Amino acid sequence: MALDPLPTPALVGTPRRGVCRQNPDASARRPYLATGEVQVICAELDLPPARRHALSGTLSSDELDRAARFRFERDRDRFIARRGLLRELLGRHTGAEPASLVFSYGPFGKPGPVSDSTGRPLHFSAAHSSGVAAVAISLGGPLGIDIEQVRDLPDLPALAATVLSPREQREWQNLPQAQRLQALFDVWARKEAFLKGTGQGLSRPSKEIEVPLHPCGPDCQLLVRDGTGQVPGWTLRSLALPGFAMALALSFPPSAEMQSAPGRMLVAPNWTGS
Repeated sequence: MALDPLPTPALVGTPRRGVCRQNPDASARRPYLATGEVQVICAELDLPPARRHALSGTLSSDELDRAARFRFERDRDRFIARRGLLRELLGRHTGAEPASLVFSYGPFGKPGPVSDSTGRPLHFSAAHSSGVAAVAISLGGPLGIDIEQVRDLPDLPALAATVLSPREQREWQNLPQAQRLQALFDVWARKEAFLKGTGQGLSRPSKEIEVPLHPCGPDCQLLVRDGTGQVPGWTLRSLALPGFAMALALSFPPSAEMQSAPGRMLVAPNWTGS
C-alpha cells in the first residue's frame, strides 16, 4: 500500500494550529533534508487491519516479540503501527527497505542515527500518546520530541511534584487555576523532549532540569537550565496540536529558513496511507 508523497521541506510554510498540511507540489522522489532543517510528522495509530498487517511485515523479530508481550490488543496494534510507520518513514529518507533497517541504542535506550542515501547520519526521535505518534527527523544533530495528551488527572499536584523543580512548583502554583493543566503538560513535554534528545531518558529525574512555564508557540525558542545554569547548545520549541502538548528539543542551530520563520516545519498528513 503506497503512501502519499512526502512534502518538500523548503516549500512548506507554518502550519495552522492542529493542521498537518501536505505540499501539493510534492513529487514521489525521495524527500530531501538540508542540514538544519527538521521534519516533524504526526500520525494516528489506529489503522485498518490490512494496513497494520502490512506494517507488521517490516518489523524485526525483536519488535514482533515486544508486540506479542502486550496484554491488550489495542496497545499491541498501536505498537506495530508506530514501529512500522517509523521504519517506513526512515526507509524513504535512506533509500533502504524498511524491514532491512537495523537500529542501535544508547545506554538508556535512545536510538542512534541511521545513514541517509549519501551516508550522512540521519537523527530521529519518536514519541506517542493516546493513539497519536510524533516523529522528528534531521541531519543537523541530536534532537528529541515528545507528545502528551492533555487530560484531567485526579491528583494534578502529585504529578507537578514529580515533574517540576521546587522553583517551578512555586511558579506553577501562582498561575490561575484555569492555566495550570495546560502549563503542566507543556512543561512535561518540553522536559521529556530534552531528555530524549540528550539520551538520558528516565535515567535523569525531570525535576533536575528547568524550562519556562509560560505559553510559547513555535515562533519562540526556550532555553533549558539545570543546577549549573543554562544548558549550552540546546533549545526547545513548542508545537501545536489540539488536545496535546508537544515539544521539540534541538542540539543544533536551525537552518536560516527556520531562523527567519521559526514556526516552519515539515508536517506530513495522511502518513497512515490510504
